[in-house]
Amino acid sequence: MNTDFEWLFETRKNISRVVQNLDLYQLTYIPKGLNNNILWNWGHILVTQQLLCHKLAGVDSQLSQDFIDRYRKGSKPEMIISAQGDLKYIQDNWMTIPLNTIELHENNQLNNYKDYTTSFGVTLKTINEAIRFNNIHEGLHLGIIMSLKKLV
Repeated sequence: MNTDFEWLFETRKNISRVVQNLDLYQLTYIPKGLNNNILWNWGHILVTQQLLCHKLAGVDSQLSQDFIDRYRKGSKPEMIISAQGDLKYIQDNWMTIPLNTIELHENNQLNNYKDYTTSFGVTLKTINEAIRFNNIHEGLHLGIIMSLKKLV
C-alpha cells in the first residue's frame, strides 16, 4: 500500500478516536451560528472520497445514492432522515470502503479520470491527484470535527 493510502487510514483512525465516545445528541448537535454537525462532516468525508476517487473515474460508488445525496457537497444536516441509521452506515463502511479503492487502483480501474476543479481551486487530472487531494479534504474535516467537538 502506498503512502497516500496509509495517510488516508491514519486520518480515519484519528477521526474515529475523536468521535468514539460521543453520543447521538453530540454527533447531531449544530452549535449556534454554524450550519452543520459532526455526523454530517463524518458522512461527508465518506461520500467525498467515493465521488472524487470513483465517480470521476467512471466507477460506481459503493455507497447508496440516497446516502450520497444526504452528505455530498451542498447538502445540509436537515436532509438526514435517520441519524442513528446513518451513524451505523458510516461506522460499518468507514474503514472498509477505502479497501475497494485500493483494489481498483492497483488493478488500474480508476485511470479513466475526468478532470475536476475543486472548491479549493485545484484541478484534479488523475486518480493519484484525487487520492492526494482527498487526504487534504479529510484532514480539513478532521479539524472541523475537532472544533465542533469542543462546542458540544
